Formats: sequence, C-alpha cells, structure tokens
Amino acid sequence: MIDRLCLRWLRGQRSRPIPSVLADRRSRTVTALAVLLSIVLIPRIAIALTLRVAIEESTTEATVGSSTDATVRDGNGNAVGRIAGMSGFVATATNGRVGLETWSASELTIEPDNGGFVFIGDHWYRGQIQLKANGSRMTVIDRVDLDAYLYAVLGAEMSPSWPAEALKAQAVAARTYALYQRNKRRTPDYDLGDDTRWQVYRGIADEADSTRRAVDATRDRILTHNRQPIEAVFHSSAGGYTESSEFVWSEARPYLQSVPAYDEDAPDSQWQVNVSAATLANLAGGVGAVQALRLDQLTPGGRAWQLAIVGSSRSYSLSGVELRSALGLPSAKFEVSRDGDRFVLNGRGRGHGVGMSQWGARRLAERGYDYAQIVTHYYQGSSLAPVP
Repeated sequence: MIDRLCLRWLRGQRSRPIPSVLADRRSRTVTALAVLLSIVLIPRIAIALTLRVAIEESTTEATVGSSTDATVRDGNGNAVGRIAGMSGFVATATNGRVGLETWSASELTIEPDNGGFVFIGDHWYRGQIQLKANGSRMTVIDRVDLDAYLYAVLGAEMSPSWPAEALKAQAVAARTYALYQRNKRRTPDYDLGDDTRWQVYRGIADEADSTRRAVDATRDRILTHNRQPIEAVFHSSAGGYTESSEFVWSEARPYLQSVPAYDEDAPDSQWQVNVSAATLANLAGGVGAVQALRLDQLTPGGRAWQLAIVGSSRSYSLSGVELRSALGLPSAKFEVSRDGDRFVLNGRGRGHGVGMSQWGARRLAERGYDYAQIVTHYYQGSSLAPVP
C-alpha cells in the first residue's frame, strides 16, 4: 500500500505525480506500487464477464488515479479528456454530479491505456474506475473482469502459500459465490461490494503467482444446482463437521448440508470464552440471578441449536446463532461449564460452519485430493459446470 503520509499528501493535491515509495528500502511493508510493477508483464486475460465492484459507497470525495495515461469518459461513453499516468486526483460529488479536474457529469469513467491499473483510495486495482453521483454523494466502482477480480479475492480469503488444490477449490467457490451474489443482490449501480458481507477484495496487493495460477487453472468452472450458481459460502474451520444451512440461516440448501470437515486439527479451531452471569442476565432481561446456561438441542453438525438462560425468576430461550451474535463468539459450537460467577464456553471452529471449511480444504489437498473432489465433498449435490 502507498504510505499513509503519501495518501494524505495526495488528498491535498489536484493533479500531481503519485509519489513512489519504492526508493525507501527501509519501508516496513511492500507497497502496492511494488506489487503493481511486479505484475505489469503478466498477460491480460480475455474479458468474458465484467463485474462492477463498489469500492467506496456514499462518499463525498475519493482519491483516484491510473498507472498509465487514461481516458476520461462521461456516462454516454464520450471521451471528455485525458489524465496523466501516476497522478493523483480528487473526485468530488455535489448536486448530482461528479467533479474531476475540469470535468463534471452525473457519471465519469477512467479507462487506463495499455492495460494499466487504477488507484482508488489507498489500493491499486485492475480494470476501470466508474464514478456515479447520487445527490451530494457518489459510489466509486471498479469495473473488472471476473477472473482478474478473483486473483485478488483469492489472496485475501486464503493464504497464497497453501497447497495448489486448496487454492483451486477456493477459486471455484469464490467464482461461484460472486456470480450467485451478482444474480441475487446486485443494485442498479454495482454487482458486488468489497468487504466480508460479499468477499474481501483489496486489489492487486493481495495477488500472488499462486492465486493467479489457481484462478487460471479453474477458469470458467463454477458449481451449479439445477443449472444455477450455488450459494457457495465458506468459512475458516468447522471443528469437525460443517453445518446444514437451515440451522444457521433458517433456509435449507440441498448442497449445504452437514458433512465431515476434516479440520479438527486446524490451529484456529480451538477457543475458550468466559461469560459472566451478569452479562447473560443483561442479555436475557428479567430472568433474575442466572443459575445455568443450558444447551437444550444440538444441530447435526454439533452446534448449539436451542439454549436456555436459566434464572431465579424464569428461563429465557434463544438460538445458538443468536447467542453467537450477541457475545461475538467464534462459532456456535461449544460446551458449557461453570466456574464461580462465570460460564466457560469451550468451543471449536471459526465462522458460521456452512459450506467449505478452508482448513479442511487444505488438509484434503495435503492428502492428495484434487480441487474437484474437495468442492463436491463440501457442496454435495452440486455439479462443476462452465460459467453460463
């Protein structure tokens, strides 16, 4: 990433060169510019499907730029001007229009020459920048090829150092999930967001040779059910068994059912959380002095399904998902013991537990399973198919 000092400098400028920090060999981190330069010679892939990924939403201004000279176009596709490469610009929104240098329109697009990269906020991205005004605010969008998007998503969601077949499995899951979300949740302005509510997307700083190889090796492969992309959710570790979707989101998916996760030894799987009786009393409200936290029913995957906070006045029933959300627990898979005035939750797994366990995918890859075997294990009843 470009140094934050440089970013502050950039936001104070209108059209000056983006400062290179490559000369600072003592920099504690590899900058996004260094990553950019390291992959300039990688061939561009043919555009098959373009995604509109919202990088900044409902903002009044944004710092943007391009690694090469670029054309600025209005919402009708007409070229209105040019900007110089490696320069930073502050785009602003007011009265339903985006202002960039001397140009103003309800929508502006920055198109880099010769396969250049774009700069938004404090990250470099592949693709083009689209600026769309909405009153006094705007949405900043990266228009990017699906697989180019996945190069970065894969590195953000799974360690690039993991086995190739695990990375390929993640690439297929991420590609499928992106298309599912695009079909179900897209807005008139964009198809996807860039955070954990969608998939984490931070641009080319998260790319690696291994992530690009995994995406390219699985190009055009997704998981389908009834010829449609599935909701290919994933999580860090399940603590032994994944969970059926209806026990987490109250909606059954035939391809999201409980299966062995093969991740019991995942280093992030074991956890312990201490909860005071007072915290549970506040959560339940009106139960009196808390006497017990009782697990009344477990899910097929071994998670808390129904619980009761037992008080001196009454009992309060809630689901494991509700308790996990209220207490910020790593998962809903735990056992309860009491230690004085506190309850000790010894748990396993991290995440919702539905779909593919990433640590399980790693373990299966280490045992010699290929990506197709891995994804069809976790998403049983689905089929590998080309992108529609």
